[in-house]
Amino acid sequence: IRCADGRGPTGESPAAFNDQEQFKIKAIQVAIIDIYQQRLSELRFNALYQVAHHLIQNGCALQLYKKIREIFHALLDLWFQNKLMPCPDEVFLDTVKTLWDEHYHAANLVSKLVMRLDKSEKLKFQDQSEGQDKGPVKVEQGEAAPPPKAERDDMRSKMSVIELGVQVFGELFTSTAIDKCRKLMLSVVDCERSGEAAPNRNKLKGLTEMMVKIGLEGVYVPCLETSYLDEARAFYTVEAAENFLAMSTVDYLRKACKRLDEEAGRVDFCLHETTAPKIKDCLEQILIRDYDKKLIDKEGTGMHA
Repeated sequence: IRCADGRGPTGESPAAFNDQEQFKIKAIQVAIIDIYQQRLSELRFNALYQVAHHLIQNGCALQLYKKIREIFHALLDLWFQNKLMPCPDEVFLDTVKTLWDEHYHAANLVSKLVMRLDKSEKLKFQDQSEGQDKGPVKVEQGEAAPPPKAERDDMRSKMSVIELGVQVFGELFTSTAIDKCRKLMLSVVDCERSGEAAPNRNKLKGLTEMMVKIGLEGVYVPCLETSYLDEARAFYTVEAAENFLAMSTVDYLRKACKRLDEEAGRVDFCLHETTAPKIKDCLEQILIRDYDKKLIDKEGTGMHA
């Protein structure tokens, strides 16, 4: 992937890679692009693993980490703009899940390519850093000097490469696709709740798991669960009022129990387990606690408060 002026997908110029380390970082960048395009051979992967290992051993870990983030963002931005956003509603949810699966698989391969970036770099210079605060660190001949303390501290605070991939996907997903995704997911729930056919029902669980992976409290709860609970509250408030007028107390309670079971099954099949107690409490309040005295006093029940 290269522009007409020779710049790569993250905007770097050829002149930026003019020494050995930068040339190797460029090789890793090209390899990551090839991973996403599914054209990196196992033999080349193994060779580039050694290149990545050399870079990390020679103090380029933070630079490599930042470059990986840039590449993730650039490639995913292209995917979202070219593959996802033009999709019609009928295939939008499928496409979101496909892009997520492909990205997660590719990010996992990238993580393996730069494995030592995750496994050792955060702790690699721990002993030296303790000594460096007190005085100069002795460096053996042929051994790379440790990076500056600020850079070491920055590196130790970084998430793993696969976590970085999840974070970047989440940033783009929430900024470009979350509104449409939520609308389509909740339309499936609404169809099913109303007794209509919901052909996309099987896709919801995978998308929910994706959102939870990106962030349970940061994405799933505010971007999907809150709207799900709000729509359920609005739907059952209207239904409860209609059923109370049209049904006997016994029939009303049977219907309420059926609705509680349906929503519990819906959460189990389509949403996340943490939503279960919330929807249960919501429905018990709307269907039962708000009507308990009225149901007892209703004519024909044989009961009185």
